[in-house]
Amino acid sequence: MFKRTLSLEIPAALWMSSNDRLHWAEKAKRTRWVRHLAFAKARAANFDELRLERASIEVLVHRPRAGRADAANAAPTVKAIIDGLTDARVWPDDSDDHITAVTYKAGAPTGQRGRYALTITITEEES
Repeated sequence: MFKRTLSLEIPAALWMSSNDRLHWAEKAKRTRWVRHLAFAKARAANFDELRLERASIEVLVHRPRAGRADAANAAPTVKAIIDGLTDARVWPDDSDDHITAVTYKAGAPTGQRGRYALTITITEEES
């Protein structure tokens, strides 16, 4: 069992929250961009060599500033990232058979206005 970490910065203009009420075309544009970013980062970091059968994912959500927030509201952005990692062949599929859990935690603020960041920790699980 091992862990690998991937860090991604997302501009506020492309961030997606469960609280958003985006037009379908805008949501599709943001999803496509975030998914491609995750794919490219995973390939650059050789994550495609992992070929995991089962994994759990921990997400640290770094907002621009401190304050009251709900880390799980990052789910739409994280879903696009998981899809990008699936495209990069980190695992065969993002179904429950391969992704056993996704947990969200608040991370330290980025301190940069309009800049979100996610730290994704992937832990291999026993089959």
